[in-house]
Amino acid sequence: MLRRLARSMLLLVSLAALSGCDGVETGAVSPCHGQFRAEGKYFAARTQTDGSRVVVSTMSAPTAACGD
Repeated sequence: MLRRLARSMLLLVSLAALSGCDGVETGAVSPCHGQFRAEGKYFAARTQTDGSRVVVSTMSAPTAACGD
């Protein structure tokens, strides 16, 4: 139980630290699309209309190639 809680906290802290960066590399990454992979899932940092940044789950790897 304690190990699961520690793992969850580590993931949340990691995502909070990464939320301010586009294309942060944590494994399989597509920097040109601003996506990164953590815990086997794909995420992207997005800027909202008020200027704040959020991390959203993209549910899958990027399909478009860089440079398009």
